[in-house]
Amino acid sequence: MKMIIKFKTKKAYDTCHTFINGNGFCFRTRGEEKMIEFFYEYTMLDVAGFCSGMLGLEGDFEIVV
Repeated sequence: MKMIIKFKTKKAYDTCHTFINGNGFCFRTRGEEKMIEFFYEYTMLDVAGFCSGMLGLEGDFEIVV
């Protein structure tokens, strides 16, 4: 099962990607579609929490399962 966060804007995608890129998360990018695909559900949920809270991206993404 794929666990994907899809971003509404390129800016939101770039903000999240930059944040998680160096933090040891296991993911695959789909930049042309503004999506980040995760291998583990708990990782996706952690990143969604960071996006909503610390990164201020609430409303700029959706979880696609």
